[in-house]
Amino acid sequence: MIKDPSIHSVSSLAHITVILCRPEGQTNIGSVCRAMKTMGITNLSIVDMQTSADLNTIRTWSLSAFDIYEQAQHFTSLKDAIAEAHLVVATSRRIGKNRKFFGLSAEEFATQLPQYAQQKIALVFGNEKNGLNEEEMDLCHTLIHIPTSDLYPSLNLAQAVQIVTYELFKQSLQVNLIIHPFTAITAEETLNLSTTLTQHLDQFGFFAISRENGYRHVQNFWQAIIGRASLTPKEAQFLEKMIRQLTHMKVKESLSSVPHQDDI
Repeated sequence: MIKDPSIHSVSSLAHITVILCRPEGQTNIGSVCRAMKTMGITNLSIVDMQTSADLNTIRTWSLSAFDIYEQAQHFTSLKDAIAEAHLVVATSRRIGKNRKFFGLSAEEFATQLPQYAQQKIALVFGNEKNGLNEEEMDLCHTLIHIPTSDLYPSLNLAQAVQIVTYELFKQSLQVNLIIHPFTAITAEETLNLSTTLTQHLDQFGFFAISRENGYRHVQNFWQAIIGRASLTPKEAQFLEKMIRQLTHMKVKESLSSVPHQDDI
């Protein structure tokens, strides 16, 4: 196949990192490296690898992409792996009420790429056997849904990575990425803000009058919309301040409604 020499210079996906959670197969890791490099993505993070690294096997299956594995970062938890990311994207073939609030196809997500031109994006892929667990899903802001046939719904890990990265690479060739004059808050800051906002709502009495919206559900809601919105630090501070002031107003209102001792 003849390769267009201009493609490498046009594509710019250096802000994207592929994260593998609890991978087991050494052949899969090697194949993922190859899938990534063919689509111009070179940042790989591995969380809690389930088996000892077999470098010979990984090298055999990655071919000329073994450098992707050599430069990969290793973490013990997904929370640590995404700490500096601005947008964290889960991937799954399953979709439902516990799989975030909605799922985008890989192609649909790729069309949003210009919006995140200067933001660090983490693409999170789960274990080969059971995918991402609920705790890992809770740390993600949005979901890429990869539909498959009922005849054989299970995708190989490297195939899933290839599908998603191909759509991103294709989109990067079609548009000039918009340069945003700001940097969004990181995934760690998004999680902290989501926790703080949920705590303010709890103090406001929200959960006492709306029990169908559980604490965890509301925190996940905040995390999802804040992550997709790519808030700047200043916007995040303003949002937290606004909710905090509403809480204080509610407390003052409650205190003013308590009868004074002279009135009793």
